[in-house]
Amino acid sequence: MTLTVAAPTHVVAIPAAFWGHLRPMLNLLLNLLKIHPNLHITVFITPSISSHMLVDLYAFQNKTDSGSGRLLVITCGEKPPEDTFVTPDFTEEVDNYAKILPAFVKGVFEGKADLGHGRVNKFAHVVPSKIIFDMCQTFFPAELRKIAKVLHMPIPPLFIFTPFSLASLYQLFLEGGDGRYGRILKAVERDVSAGIDIAEAYTKRPWEFNGSVITPPDLPSKFDYEWWPLMITQDTPAQATMGFIPTHSAFHDRDVVGVVVPFIEELEPKATSTLEERLGKSIYAVGPQLPEEMWNGTVSQVAPDADGQKVIRFLDDLKVKHGSRSVAYVSFGSLFFPFTRPELVTYLLQSLQESSTPFMFAHPSGLRPPPTGLIEPFEGLEDVCLVKFAPQWQVLNHDATAFFVTLLSEVPVVTMPFGGDQPEIASLLTDILHVGIDLEQCKTFNDPAFRTLHDGTEVIGTEKAIKEEMKEAWVRMKASDGSDMRLRVKEVKSRLRDSLANGRAGRDMVKLGRVD
Repeated sequence: MTLTVAAPTHVVAIPAAFWGHLRPMLNLLLNLLKIHPNLHITVFITPSISSHMLVDLYAFQNKTDSGSGRLLVITCGEKPPEDTFVTPDFTEEVDNYAKILPAFVKGVFEGKADLGHGRVNKFAHVVPSKIIFDMCQTFFPAELRKIAKVLHMPIPPLFIFTPFSLASLYQLFLEGGDGRYGRILKAVERDVSAGIDIAEAYTKRPWEFNGSVITPPDLPSKFDYEWWPLMITQDTPAQATMGFIPTHSAFHDRDVVGVVVPFIEELEPKATSTLEERLGKSIYAVGPQLPEEMWNGTVSQVAPDADGQKVIRFLDDLKVKHGSRSVAYVSFGSLFFPFTRPELVTYLLQSLQESSTPFMFAHPSGLRPPPTGLIEPFEGLEDVCLVKFAPQWQVLNHDATAFFVTLLSEVPVVTMPFGGDQPEIASLLTDILHVGIDLEQCKTFNDPAFRTLHDGTEVIGTEKAIKEEMKEAWVRMKASDGSDMRLRVKEVKSRLRDSLANGRAGRDMVKLGRVD
C-alpha cells in the first residue's frame, strides 16, 4: 500500500527510553515512511537507547525503498552525539531529556537548520504538521503549549502513542470512572494535602486493592488484585511510579486529539468503541508494528552486534544438537523484574534446566541490572545462553526457538505479567486467543490474604508449587499443546495481517500519516 500526496509532510516523534515502548514506536514510524512517500520524520531520543535503536535503523536503511533518507534521529543531549551512547543514571537522563527537548522542538518549528549542541535539522524546509509522543512523556503537552505561545502558532495535532492494549487502557484510564491511574492520582492528591510527602504517597497508593471483581471489555472477570499480579515485587522507586501514573493526565489532555495503539479493533471491539466514546478522542488501532520480514518469515539471521551474534550461534548449534523447537527464549525487557522475589527467576531457570530444556535468557539492560548472584550460577552451563540484549526478531523466527517465556508477546508464550498493561495482554493471549500459558503460582499480591484467583485457583506460592507448574508448562509447550498454539498463532497472525491490509489498522495507518 503506497500513497502519493501533493506536498512533503513532517512528523515529530517523542519516544520513551523503555525498549518495550521504543521498539513498537520505531517500527510504526518506519512503516509510516513506507506507506507515505512524501513523509519526513524527526525522532528525538535519549542517549541510553541510541545504540540499540541505531542497530535496528542500520538494518532498515540497508533495504531498498525503505524511506530511511526521510528519517532524522536526533540524540537529545548537550554532549556531541558521538559521545552520548553510554547509559547514564536513568533518573538523571530523564530529567535532562525533559529540559533539553523543548529547545530542540522549538527550533524545528522555527525552521532552524542548526538546533545547537551539534544537532542539525535536515528537514528545516518542512514545518512539522503533527507530533506523536509516548505516553510516558507526560510533560510534553504543556511544553508544546509554551512553544506555541512563544511562536504565536496554533498547537499542531498531538497524538499520544502507547504500546498498551485497548483493554488495559480502559482499565487504567476509564474503569470505574477515572480508571486505576486516576484513582491513584486522587489518593495521592489527598495525601499531599494532608501533609504526606509525595514520594511516600506514590510508594504506597498503587498497591491498594479490595478484592472487587473487574470485567474489562473483551476479557474475562478477575479480582482487582489479579490485574496487578507481580508489581509488588518490582521494588519500583517512587520516581518511576511518579512517571507512569500521571500518564492519566496525558491521555485526558485537551490538546491530544488521537491515541495510537499497536493493537487491532477486530480483537478488542468493545474496548475500542468504549475508549473512543468516553475519551472523546480518535483511536488509531494501527495493529502490531513489525518489520515486513516478521510477517513473511524471512528475517535475516545475521546479527549486527556481539550479543546478537552469540545468540544466533547458540540457536544454530542447538538446532543441530536438539532439533527444531527445542530452545526456550526468556526475556524480562528493560524495566520489569521481580527484584523483591528474585528467586522466581531462579526457579524459572532451574526448572528449565531440570526439565532438560535449553534456554536463552536476555536479562535486564543497563537501566537496572539483575541482582548480584542471580545470573552467575548459570554462566558457562551447557545448553544455556545469557545475554543482556537479544535480537528479538531473529530469535522469534529461528527454527530452534520453541516458546517465549516473558511478560507478554505476540507469539506462543508462557506469560508472567507484572502490572500496567501486561496482565490484560496476557489475558488476551491466554484466556481469549489461547496462544499461551499464564503462570499462576508465582503471582505475588500486596495482601497475603489474597490467595484465590477468580477461576478458583489457589496460589500456594512455594518453591515446589511454582516449579511444578513451570515444568508442566515446559512439557506442554514442547508437546501437542504447543503445536496447537502455533496453529492458533497462525490464525491470529492472519487476522492481524488482514486488518492491516483490508481493515481498520490499514485505514488508520493511512490517516495517521496524512495531513487533513
